[in-house]
Amino acid sequence: MDQGCLARRVSSSLQDLRRLLRVESSLHRLPVRYRVQYKLCTMMHAIHHGQSAAYLSELVSTVAAQSLRSGLRSASATNYTMPRLLTKFGEPSFSYAGPAAWNSLPHELIESCSNYK
Repeated sequence: MDQGCLARRVSSSLQDLRRLLRVESSLHRLPVRYRVQYKLCTMMHAIHHGQSAAYLSELVSTVAAQSLRSGLRSASATNYTMPRLLTKFGEPSFSYAGPAAWNSLPHELIESCSNYK
């Protein structure tokens, strides 16, 4: 194979690679923070319906499960309690971020998803 033919092949491969990279970058992708929110909500959905691992279920509790809050209006809702934090360092933990993501969902969405266990 001569050098001219090899150069054309390499050039053609590079053009294909560039085209592929342009298409990939133009695809709609969720930003990382929204992917994290989505994953947190799917994990909380599994917890809510009893389909998650026990160690995850132990990290969160519903408002209704706490004896001091059982008379509140939010106790009948599907809200989860969030632990009190002294600093912002605990916000990335699942025991805080999971309930925060779940509680931020509209109530109608949570109710409509209850059919999809």
